[in-house]
Amino acid sequence: MPVYKTSREEIIKKSFKVFLSKGYYHTSISDLSKACEIEKAHFYYYFKDKKDIMISVLFFGKEWAIKNMFVNAYNKQISPSERMKKMLEVFKSIYLKDYNGCIFSNTALETSNNDDDFAQVIKEYFDSWKKALIAIYIEKFNSPESEQRATRFFNELNGAVMMMKLYKDISYLDGFINNHINEI
Repeated sequence: MPVYKTSREEIIKKSFKVFLSKGYYHTSISDLSKACEIEKAHFYYYFKDKKDIMISVLFFGKEWAIKNMFVNAYNKQISPSERMKKMLEVFKSIYLKDYNGCIFSNTALETSNNDDDFAQVIKEYFDSWKKALIAIYIEKFNSPESEQRATRFFNELNGAVMMMKLYKDISYLDGFINNHINEI
């Protein structure tokens, strides 16, 4: 395998895709090195082990979502339904390619019974979702109802993603998105 110069960020971005498609437990350092086109030993220059890479991937994904997806929820120059639509368009375009779902939901489901090392960053991601949703709902509903709607939204979103993945049918997600955009 040819060895190319790379950076920590490039390894994280390429590893993100591998973890998303294969999951944490089914991904090996060999899988990651092949995807990154580097020797396995090169990973250890940047990361101490696979868990360290995964934590870095999750932090990268969370920060990316805050800057590129959740930011739409706080743009008061557009209507709440437009903010929701923009946020969900980003979610759909990034996290749902090839029906792989969301790396945070996938990792939470895969590892929560065996390994709590990823729980904190996954919770931070989900909390960012909830805050963004509340920022949209609060313009139409009171505070307790906004929180309830945000929780319901997120639960239903994960159900729609699960059904989409299971049946490889985007209509589950599209129906969910249309229902929630129309309620605002």
